[in-house]
Amino acid sequence: MCEILVMIKTDNKPILKDQLERFLKRGLIAGAKNPHGWGVYSEKWSMKNINKFNDSDVKHVLKNYNNDSRFFALHVRFATCEIKKEFTHPFQNERFMLSHNGVIHVPNEKSGSDSLDLFNALHKAFKTDYARALEN
Repeated sequence: MCEILVMIKTDNKPILKDQLERFLKRGLIAGAKNPHGWGVYSEKWSMKNINKFNDSDVKHVLKNYNNDSRFFALHVRFATCEIKKEFTHPFQNERFMLSHNGVIHVPNEKSGSDSLDLFNALHKAFKTDYARALEN
């Protein structure tokens, strides 16, 4: 099953590169068991890949990190549907990010990925609720 690792700094200071490196290296263990892709998400940026998370990915993430985030999530994927970048977590838009474990059934959504279906359903619901809140 997929694994999600989250790192949050609570002292309002950014995560240092050596702290991020230790965090990402823990993800290598999870990546060995979950070879169908990975995604990282921070406050400032995200990246995804459909390959197994490995040492070169750790180096690539660290190279792109500018000591500018207090939050990191790493999702390593064990596919329950097709292996595509668009089905790789995390899913995000301008307001929120989603990663999850397990299989989900979402009625009336048929993208080919239960995870993407969940994200799309939440996005639609959030847009509707947000628009209503603005009207009041």
